[in-house]
Amino acid sequence: MDRQAFIAWFNPRLQAFVEERIEKLQSAVKDDVLASLVSHVSKLTNEGKRIRPFIAYLAAEETRNEQYAQYINIFAAIELFHVFGLIHDDIIDRGALRRGIPTLHVEAEARMKQEGRVGDISHMAHAQALLLGDLVHGWVIELFHELRGKNEATVRAAEYELQAMTREVVAGQMIDVDLMTKERGTMELIEQKMELKTASYTFTRPMRMGFAIAGGTEDQLAFADTFGKELGLGFQIQDDYLDLFGDPNKTGKVNFSDLEVGQHTYFTQYIFDHGSVEHIRALEAVFRKKIDLPAQDVQRLFEESGAKDAGLKRIEQHMQEARQLLDLTNRSESRFADLLSMIESRTC
Repeated sequence: MDRQAFIAWFNPRLQAFVEERIEKLQSAVKDDVLASLVSHVSKLTNEGKRIRPFIAYLAAEETRNEQYAQYINIFAAIELFHVFGLIHDDIIDRGALRRGIPTLHVEAEARMKQEGRVGDISHMAHAQALLLGDLVHGWVIELFHELRGKNEATVRAAEYELQAMTREVVAGQMIDVDLMTKERGTMELIEQKMELKTASYTFTRPMRMGFAIAGGTEDQLAFADTFGKELGLGFQIQDDYLDLFGDPNKTGKVNFSDLEVGQHTYFTQYIFDHGSVEHIRALEAVFRKKIDLPAQDVQRLFEESGAKDAGLKRIEQHMQEARQLLDLTNRSESRFADLLSMIESRTC
């Protein structure tokens, strides 16, 4: 299956699982606001590029050239782990939009205010989003439990990768949060964060899960580590680029959100490390502040300082490394190459 065929096969099965769990929760809570928030989780799971489960499927399919429909639970768990991470990440980053709709904590606050709720509504909205994120993580565990008895060795191998992915994502997120408390970061810390937070759970661990499902070799797992790292670093710098220069109608997110919350990225660090005194002062004027300047004024800072060009060059370097790995491992004609092309063209 190519990615579009995979999505057509995967989405109905994922949503059937989510809807079943949502119906059970809604029947238990008996509250209109809570019921609407649970439904909002379904909206978040309806959308998505399905990169992570698809790359796991590719790895499994490439190993034996077989269909791995019986492991739909693992593919669904990978995607729901992503949704869980997005919900918590939006709370941390104070995100307003996700996939073109309000983030869960923003939706919760709006619904509570509509209902005339009292108390610290903002804090309670964050609390409800946090709890619903935890619920989605619980669904991830449920999906693995449902596989018990099918192929214990395969399930254990995939669970090991899930546990490692969880450790790495949390560690990366902790570095991310810690960086936001610092006036200055370092490029070394930013790359460590990207490797743990993005490369691990977007590419490396899903790919390793796919290889594990199909009884992959040590060479295949090593390929997942190196290829996944290069893809992940390039993908994250590209994502940070889109926060600055992307079209919100296409990204589904508000521009400059990273700047406003004090997110240290490759682009901000480049200015701190290489920018002029004027560039650094201009960055400090918008860093951790509500930005009301015209977008082109903010973008001009990253253009004139050289940060934009340097970031684009770094993205290309990581993608080139990934292409070379495909060539070296005789995978240049595989669907991994198609996936790389989609990422490079920003259609993935």
